[in-house]
Amino acid sequence: EIDRQLPGLFGGNIKRSIATLERGLKVAPANAELKYALAESYLEAGRKADARRQVEELLLLPADSPRANETVRAQEKARKLLSKLK
Repeated sequence: EIDRQLPGLFGGNIKRSIATLERGLKVAPANAELKYALAESYLEAGRKADARRQVEELLLLPADSPRANETVRAQEKARKLLSKLK
């Protein structure tokens, strides 16, 4: 996430951000916050179809897990992001 938020001048790198978040999802595939961060990174990299896929998967996650609050917040942000992907 830091790689996406930092300007390139200060060491930010969108490709590295995507690679790191993709590795994270391999470890925790149901992590809503990772899915949202990856969707944002994909959008910034111009990969709208990949961003939409992450958002759609995020919106399908059940909000009854031990991390339900985080899931619900990520889903709310994902709905807003979805409007940018249309």
